[in-house]
Amino acid sequence: MNSLPSGFPAAYDGRYVRLATARLEDAATIARLRNAARHCFLNDDTVTTDQVIQWLQTMHFPTEALLRIESPTGALLGFAGWNQLDIERREAEIGRLMIDTQAVLQHIDNPHRQDIAVDAVRAIGHYL
Repeated sequence: MNSLPSGFPAAYDGRYVRLATARLEDAATIARLRNAARHCFLNDDTVTTDQVIQWLQTMHFPTEALLRIESPTGALLGFAGWNQLDIERREAEIGRLMIDTQAVLQHIDNPHRQDIAVDAVRAIGHYL
């Protein structure tokens, strides 16, 4: 299985970024970004690549998802997602936000660098 979750569009565009399904090949990057920002998460334990793979494989789309945040050219900038999606009430906990600041500096021009996380969250909101 190369991409998770099934059911999400191949890509969903925000204003400055696009969202795409997280891939199992992203596990090492997810672990690196998540461990660097672990103090911001409810569970602040460090994670391994294997743990991330297992987590991705057990995700229950559409209730929860992790998405790639990509530049318009497809460069990986980070991840965002949701949990506890209630389709009937149109509610979800949007989060799981991890930004690779070095990738943003390399692939996104000023003045839009500070808008990447906000744009990703807005795109999720529009999708949901």
